[in-house]
Amino acid sequence: SDLKASNVFFWTQAGYFDSDSTTKLLLHTWSLAVEEQFYIVFPLLLSFLLRAFPTRLKPIIWALMAASFASAVASVALAPSAAFYLPHNRAWELMIGSVLALGMVPKIRSAWLREAGAAAGLAMIGAAVLLYREQMPCPGAAALLPCLGAALVIAAGETGPTLMGRLLSWRPVVFVGLISYSLYLWHWPVMVGA
Repeated sequence: SDLKASNVFFWTQAGYFDSDSTTKLLLHTWSLAVEEQFYIVFPLLLSFLLRAFPTRLKPIIWALMAASFASAVASVALAPSAAFYLPHNRAWELMIGSVLALGMVPKIRSAWLREAGAAAGLAMIGAAVLLYREQMPCPGAAALLPCLGAALVIAAGETGPTLMGRLLSWRPVVFVGLISYSLYLWHWPVMVGA
């Protein structure tokens, strides 16, 4: 399949966690396709909305994000593969970062609130890593905890330093961040090949 539409291709195939998935060498490219589709469509949509509805941009973006989230939650129950692979069901996850970048949430000015927000964000991500199980309906509402956690960590570091920011700036952590994309690209083919 063309990598730009691999999510659609894999959606038409067996489910992500089916036993057949262990033999699909490029299965992990579904997420790259979703991101690429979002990063092509969303800026065009923003450009249109800025021209057509300049005073209503924020409520429209929030409404679109809520609609995507509602679609994801409904799809997890009704069509799990569609919830997992199709971009309209995953757009809300990427839009969380967009609303931060567009300044659509209040800035965290207080130092102690930044520290609390960063710690809460890390706890949310950690809870998802430690407590989520394969049987959980995902992505849907289950994706909310780690996505909001990541947003909190980012938002907390936007207006000043935090302990979390210093930890994330630690050389070994930065190194992992620098190679993470390459690791993502190669992890699945290596696992399938093994």
